[in-house]
Amino acid sequence: MGMTTSVVGIKPPDTTFKKMLKIWQACKAAAVEPPKLVQDYFNNEDPDEAGVKVDLFNHEAVTPFKDESSEGFNIEVGKLPVGVKIVRVYNSW
Repeated sequence: MGMTTSVVGIKPPDTTFKKMLKIWQACKAAAVEPPKLVQDYFNNEDPDEAGVKVDLFNHEAVTPFKDESSEGFNIEVGKLPVGVKIVRVYNSW
């Protein structure tokens, strides 16, 4: 099994996020699919209470970094999408 590194930006919760989250939670509690608008808002993933996740892996703000003994990503903060306040880099197996 290999390792995958992901880079996501997070837009912290705002009024719209909180409304969409309530709709999502109500639908899940009722065992019905959330409306497409709500699913799209959360990128067809379960909501992350930290905020809306934005995939940055192929975004212009993120470029691969590699030298003799390490590799990772450079993240140019001035190029992050509007509203992104947190960058999460994580590994999955």
